[in-house]
Amino acid sequence: MPNNTNTAAATITSAQLFWDAQDPNVSGWWLRYTDADGTEQGDAIDGAEDATTEELSAAVAASLSGETGRVTVLRGEQPRGWIDVADGAVAGWRA
Repeated sequence: MPNNTNTAAATITSAQLFWDAQDPNVSGWWLRYTDADGTEQGDAIDGAEDATTEELSAAVAASLSGETGRVTVLRGEQPRGWIDVADGAVAGWRA
């Protein structure tokens, strides 16, 4: 009998990491992405406002455990790098 179990990591789309300062009392990094089922998800990411992409990458990968995809890092409204995640681990990044 064939094994039809899919063990590949789920793929995320439309992933962005940005500094959210709408409420100064709770400002911080926010990860927003669409999961493989098409549901928008979000998660707070620890890090200072001036944290480097490299510094943020481990926290992003931990948040996306079991997921695969590229996260665009926004500084202001401009893309300023990316983090590649493969099965919840950092696969690469660029500042």
